[in-house]
Amino acid sequence: MLLEFVQKDGKKLELTEHALEHVLKGDFVLRPIKGRENMKVLSGGLHTCEAWIDFRNCYEDELEHLHFYNNEQHKFWYYGRELGNGVVTLRLPRELFAGKAAKITMYPDDYYKSGYLWKTLFPVGFDREKIIKVIEEALANEDIAQRKQGQIVGYINTDEPLSMMKVVIQHRGKEIKSVFPAWTQPNTGNNGKPYSHYENIGFVIAQSTQYFNDRKKLKLSSCFNFAGESFEVEKLHLYTPELFKARKNPRLGQSLSDWKGARINELKKFELDSEQNDLVYNYLNDFSLIKFHPEIVSCAYTHVWEAIASDTSFYNSFQIIQNIVDGLHYLYVTKQKDRLVTTIEYILANMVSHTLFDLMSKKRILSAIVKVVVASKRPELSYKFLLGLSQSPVRREAYIEYNLDSLSKKKLLSSLPMSDFPDELCMVKNPSLELDFDDFIEILKEALGETYTLNFKSEALNTLLNDLIEEQGPNFKKLIIESLRYFNGEDFTSLSAHIKAILETAECFEDLDRELLSKSVGLILRDYCRIQFAHRQRINARYIDYNDYDGELYLPLDSNLLFGIILKHERWTNSMNLEMLVDAVIEFSERNEFNDLKNDANNFKSKIGKEKPPLPER
Repeated sequence: MLLEFVQKDGKKLELTEHALEHVLKGDFVLRPIKGRENMKVLSGGLHTCEAWIDFRNCYEDELEHLHFYNNEQHKFWYYGRELGNGVVTLRLPRELFAGKAAKITMYPDDYYKSGYLWKTLFPVGFDREKIIKVIEEALANEDIAQRKQGQIVGYINTDEPLSMMKVVIQHRGKEIKSVFPAWTQPNTGNNGKPYSHYENIGFVIAQSTQYFNDRKKLKLSSCFNFAGESFEVEKLHLYTPELFKARKNPRLGQSLSDWKGARINELKKFELDSEQNDLVYNYLNDFSLIKFHPEIVSCAYTHVWEAIASDTSFYNSFQIIQNIVDGLHYLYVTKQKDRLVTTIEYILANMVSHTLFDLMSKKRILSAIVKVVVASKRPELSYKFLLGLSQSPVRREAYIEYNLDSLSKKKLLSSLPMSDFPDELCMVKNPSLELDFDDFIEILKEALGETYTLNFKSEALNTLLNDLIEEQGPNFKKLIIESLRYFNGEDFTSLSAHIKAILETAECFEDLDRELLSKSVGLILRDYCRIQFAHRQRINARYIDYNDYDGELYLPLDSNLLFGIILKHERWTNSMNLEMLVDAVIEFSERNEFNDLKNDANNFKSKIGKEKPPLPER
């Protein structure tokens, strides 16, 4: 025994050197690997940033931070997120866990305590003495209501709201086995938030992203290779394919749906020689462009706005999202089947999401991919899309559903009270709905977590988000407005509406791996359902003041009834999307005799409208 601690109720706990080393350094075993050196993998513990850096250095050439991960060069990726109180949540690759250790992380995920394959780390600099002090202080500030057999929950830094920390102590009898920060941190001035599947599969690049000793790579300049020679961003407009630079963009007053239809016809008629055709394909598979386009475009709008505003060719060179969408459609309409498969696989493996407008941009790219996959009716493409999507770092953006119908309803606010019921109150899917900056702010408000939703009224959120946009740079708002020129309802494709067709096509692929396909569809099912359960929770929190107004209609129509109807329709839409996807998976599992998958799908179906993820802890 190293130290003895006394709880408030007089019970004693003992800390051993082994348990302290378990927290400070982690426990490891060797995994035999045929044809290479045995792998050092984590079997338990490891709750300090310094221990993670040491472990990460064992895989210097194979393991990379997600922000710099290239699936053609690296085997695995990791991702870290730092909360306001310094706690770090770390997502490790499955390959670096021992089997039992990986399974242990699934249990708290099922019960909304922590994420599968995630670890929680104490803030940078927490050494031996600090960990011992953590145990003392957490026991002195135990939350008795959260005590369970073998587990104690307590708090440290209780007199410092910005650094207050929730800590879990695990013990067996009198012996302390482990101590670590909880995933759910107090919402007391920091950005503590409850466990949410949004964060579990949302690997968003943001100010809170933790890079450990890989931060220096942020300063490396991006080099592009799609033109046959390496060049930096200053020459991007010179090498961007003419297919994109010559694009005629939507005119003021022109229907965006009409423009998109005309653009597809243009792409069909383009006659590119083999060199230009290769250039388009290489552009779509250029690592720096796919990985770093949010930074590239933001930097261009900051530093060369005058050139963007005055030169159409230059402007088009930096509409990279539109170029990627055009490129995908071009490969499809020109029947370059193998290249389309390769490109979609590459994008799904390497693309990352950033905050704010980029989340919508990723949804747009993924919507284009879904539509191309469905339209192609090619078994190989559908099969590989499912495999790629199930593991993609941006899969969350495919699973998030946007009910744009609510935007139309909210625009009625300025006309209230109303003596009759306008058409906008009906549930209408309007794929031609075009978006403006105010719509973007409304969508962003829906995407915010419960920490913001429950602490800020709608007007305060408007101010907060507008200020946040202004802080991004002098022309960031212009970037958003210009990008919105290409956005309408078609760019928010619902996966649930198309999954049935994709599954029916994928199962016809002659070379499919049945076990891998079942596993991939199971991952999509689980992630999609849990995202939708979390979304319903956010919607309920967002419109909590109008819960009593989702019943009988009355006149005159006022704001309470309007938002009550929005809440009701949001719930309906959420349930319908879930039922469509789950039913498609059940039918797929029955056709292919995937009994375990069918059981999982039926289990998720039974939770629709009933599952309640946790709210922020105060």
